[in-house]
Amino acid sequence: MPKYSYELDFGGGDVSTTTTPAATTTAVSTTTVTSSESAAPSSSEKPTTTAGPATEDTNATTAIPPIPTIGPRKCGNVEDTDICYYENSREPCDICEGVMCPVGKKCVKRDKMCLADCVCEKDTDVVDKDGICRNPCYKNQCQNGGSCVVDANKLSKFRCECLKEYEGVLCENMHNFCLDPKPSFCPAGQYTCQMLGFQNYTCECAEGFFYDISGKTCVKVGEIVNITLVFKQTYYSELYNNVTHPEAIEARRTISAAVSVP
Repeated sequence: MPKYSYELDFGGGDVSTTTTPAATTTAVSTTTVTSSESAAPSSSEKPTTTAGPATEDTNATTAIPPIPTIGPRKCGNVEDTDICYYENSREPCDICEGVMCPVGKKCVKRDKMCLADCVCEKDTDVVDKDGICRNPCYKNQCQNGGSCVVDANKLSKFRCECLKEYEGVLCENMHNFCLDPKPSFCPAGQYTCQMLGFQNYTCECAEGFFYDISGKTCVKVGEIVNITLVFKQTYYSELYNNVTHPEAIEARRTISAAVSVP
């Protein structure tokens, strides 16, 4: 929607309008208004409000009632700032005086300029395609069950709070738990994690590491594994005790399971 602004002319107290494209402001005026000579105040009086004849702006797309003039107002530059003042008394004037903004909007002066705009009364509101001020969450653009929260610090004036399975500005992406500091489904130590799909992951000990069942951690090959094996010695030969003894066989099985990757 176009944005309409008005400024004060140095040539006789005219109030003229200009039209510039913008999407977040509302028209202040679409007419040119001229002060009546008979309404000009004396130097000792404060000007009174007068309304001159209105001429339709052919470039305007929205009809807005004309802005009443407040006597012969002028714009002057003071320290690189344009200020509004009454011509005869030199008293400062309010650039928004007499401006009627649509419901839900307010008139604000442009910084360092004798120009005014109609903007949303709430700083967190946004303007829709019809020029109406709305809560930024009125569309709820958050996806995948995300919640919209008003946030004045954001350019969009809102942010999305996503479910833990999703991420992104609008919760549009699946969250990859493999990128978390310590995924709950992976062992401690060095591991490799791969996301196969939604809530579908595979996690294995990294190359050069084996899975220690007792500690549920990935241990580097060559490191000492704290496994204590106790079995009774017999009076038979040492070969029997260390090789064919049933408890020795079971001990070797335990060691093999501890150093193998599941």
